[in-house]
Amino acid sequence: MSEIDIETRRALNRLNLRFDDTVRTSPPKKPTKPPTATATPAPVDWKQAAKEQYGGYYAIIESVPEIATLIENAVKGDWSDAKFEYELKQTSWFKTNSASARTWDTLKQTDPASAQQQIDKRSNDIRTLASNLGVNFDDATISRLSENSLRGGWDEQTLQNSVGAEAVKNTGTMSQLSTGFFGQQLKQTAAKYGVSLSEETFNGWTNRIATGKDNLQSFNTYALNTAKALYPGISAQLDAGQTFAEITDPYRQTAARILEINPETIDFGDPRWAQAVTFTTDRGEARPMNYNEWGKYLRNTRSFGYEYTTEAKQRAFEVTNQLANIFGKA
Repeated sequence: MSEIDIETRRALNRLNLRFDDTVRTSPPKKPTKPPTATATPAPVDWKQAAKEQYGGYYAIIESVPEIATLIENAVKGDWSDAKFEYELKQTSWFKTNSASARTWDTLKQTDPASAQQQIDKRSNDIRTLASNLGVNFDDATISRLSENSLRGGWDEQTLQNSVGAEAVKNTGTMSQLSTGFFGQQLKQTAAKYGVSLSEETFNGWTNRIATGKDNLQSFNTYALNTAKALYPGISAQLDAGQTFAEITDPYRQTAARILEINPETIDFGDPRWAQAVTFTTDRGEARPMNYNEWGKYLRNTRSFGYEYTTEAKQRAFEVTNQLANIFGKA
């Protein structure tokens, strides 16, 4: 039996330390005192040995008891690297956490300063995404999304979708979302095609776009197809790339001039005004009105108030004068 005790030799082997064989062969100077190895003595505490041998994995043993047990067994059992890797992959922690999650857990324990830098940067990214949606998150929500995204290794699209999903979780942020960027884009696109949206439809599209299930282009297609169904007489123009607003603008300007009103007050979503592009001939043909048809319609529809315009009064005066001339009363 060597003068170096068996347990010390095993500990040295576990830590990949070397000791000087000459110590074993050199005669002791004092029979009562064992020779001293040239290498650093093995730590008595297995945790200290594990910290030196397994580095990063040791850093998470306090938060993951399963790993603590594994490393204790590895140190005490003098496992090889291959044995340790095999047993690590059998743990629930390894099986239930992605590579990015395991890397993140280790980084937080071994280099918390670097981890915090990443969290701060990701938090700024999330605030920007939320601001683009027109919503504001509290610090706790931003912190949770930041850490979840880093631990999960989310790509940019996943992060954006998750921010959107967070925004639609409660009434407060959903209201912000509806008045934010996507909400405004949906309203503008619907108006461009003369399509009215119910609150349910509007919120549904806002929700899906914010969470990445749909996008603004798909809503544009929806609005176009809806417009073609509502206004079959201008379907060809819509297919050619014209918008409902562009098609109806000449009618708007004509109506504003004839009725002497602000063109911005004319809403072609109103069936009265929509007659300009939903006109049906006696033969059942759907087409837009021509200029003469539109003018006659505006002047003869009493709800438009043409009779109160300067033009109408002038015409009435002219007709009165003509009648007077006919009967010799002028």
